[in-house]
Amino acid sequence: MQKCLKRLKDLWSLEQVKFDGFVDNIEAIWASHHGLVLPSRFEGLPLAVIEAMLR
Repeated sequence: MQKCLKRLKDLWSLEQVKFDGFVDNIEAIWASHHGLVLPSRFEGLPLAVIEAMLR
């Protein structure tokens, strides 16, 4: 999935999109980012969606 997303990023020249991988400081991420992309088709209600809604 990440490989496909990286190809789309390059295709559309999205320089502001970054793939940082695993990050354990969640509060710092939400303080500095303005959106959430969750490219999963199989998760019911992941914690990341709840955290994004709380900000």
